[in-house]
Amino acid sequence: MIRLPLGLSVSAFLFAPAAFAEPPIVAATAIDPASGAVDVSLIVTNGDAAARRIPVAPGIDATIETADGTRAQVRLDRAADQPDAVTVAPSGFARERYRFAIPAGTGAGMLALTLPGAQAVAINYGGAQTQLAQAAPPLATPAQPPATAPVAEERGRSVFLANLSSYEPIYAVYGPGTSSDARLQVSLKYQLFGRAGARTSWVDGLMFGYTQQMFWDLGHASAPFRDVNYMPELYYALPPLASVGSWTIGGRFGLRHDSNGRSGAASRSFNIAYVEPELATTLGAYDVALGPRAWVYLGSRSDNPQIARYRGNAGLFGRIGTPDGIQIDASGRLNPASGKGAVEALVSYPLPRLFASGPKLYVFGQGFAGYGEDLLDYNRRQTRLRAGIGITR
Repeated sequence: MIRLPLGLSVSAFLFAPAAFAEPPIVAATAIDPASGAVDVSLIVTNGDAAARRIPVAPGIDATIETADGTRAQVRLDRAADQPDAVTVAPSGFARERYRFAIPAGTGAGMLALTLPGAQAVAINYGGAQTQLAQAAPPLATPAQPPATAPVAEERGRSVFLANLSSYEPIYAVYGPGTSSDARLQVSLKYQLFGRAGARTSWVDGLMFGYTQQMFWDLGHASAPFRDVNYMPELYYALPPLASVGSWTIGGRFGLRHDSNGRSGAASRSFNIAYVEPELATTLGAYDVALGPRAWVYLGSRSDNPQIARYRGNAGLFGRIGTPDGIQIDASGRLNPASGKGAVEALVSYPLPRLFASGPKLYVFGQGFAGYGEDLLDYNRRQTRLRAGIGITR
C-alpha cells in the first residue's frame, strides 16, 4: 500500500477507460489540504516496438463510492496549458497529472474511486483532517446495489487482462490461386511480472509471447488447412538503452519454438535463440523502426535437417507509418552460403479513415516471396499476394 499525506492511501493500480490510444496506468498521489482536491498520476504506456505520439484526454469522468454504497460523479481534469498528445519511446512511458475534488459532506472512511471499465482504487480517507471543496456535489444514493464480487478476485482478473496485449499483427488475408489461399495470424504477449508498461524492476521486461499462423486452402473442395504453425516464445523486451540524436536504441532477445504440430513425414519443428536490436525515431508525422535479426538453432532438427539452409540465420526488419494512417512493415531473411531466403511485407490502413462509420479495423495487404512461408513447405519457393482485414498491426 502507498501511504499518502493527510490520511489518503491507495492500495491498487487500475486501468483507465479508452479516452487514450491505449489504457494508462493510474494512481492517486497526493491530496491538497486547502481544497480537498486529489492529484492523480496517469502513466501512459507504449508497448509498441516504435516511438508513438499518444493523444491525452483533457478530462475523465469517474465515480467515487463510500463503504455504504452511496456514489457521486467526479471529474478528473488535466491542466489546461498541457499539450494534447505526448511522444512515448518504444516500451516506455510518460507521466500525466490530473486532479479531482472529493465531494462535500464525505465522511472519514474507505472510499472507492472507479473509472469506467476499471477496477476500483481503495482510498482510506481521513475526512475531517481535510477541508473539502464546497463546489463539489453531495453524494447520492446509488441507483443499484454495489457489486458483490470479491475484491481479490476482481483484482486478479484485472491484473491478468492488463498484462495481456497484442504482439505481432492479428489479421486474416486472402489471395486465390495457390495451395494456401488464405492466411490467418493471431498473436498475443503477456508481461510476466509487474504492471503492463511500468518498468520498476528489470524483471518487468520478461514476456511470454504466442503467435499462430494458419494457412487455409480455400480453393480445395474440402477447404482444409494446409499447415498450422505454432510459435510460443519467452523473451526479454529491452527499454530504450541509449539514444543517438533523435534515434532510440532498444530491442529484445529470447527463445522460441516453431512447430506445425504434425507427425511423420509432415512434422516440422525447431528451436532458436535470437537477438533483435532496434533503432526507432519519429520523422515528422511518421514513426520509424528498423534493425537486424540474428538467431542460432538449438537442439535436434531431425524432422527438417536442412531448414537452416532455407531459412538462414540472419535478417532485417523495418517499419514506417503513422498511428492514424498508413503503415508498412517489411522483413527479410537470408542464408548467404546457400543464397536461400525470403522477403515479406505488410501494408495496413485504418478502416475508419475510409468509412467514417466503419469498425475499428485495418485494411491489410500482404505479400511474400521466397522459401518457406509455412513450415511444411520450408524448402519450396513460393510467391503470395493477399488482401484482407486486421484487428491489430
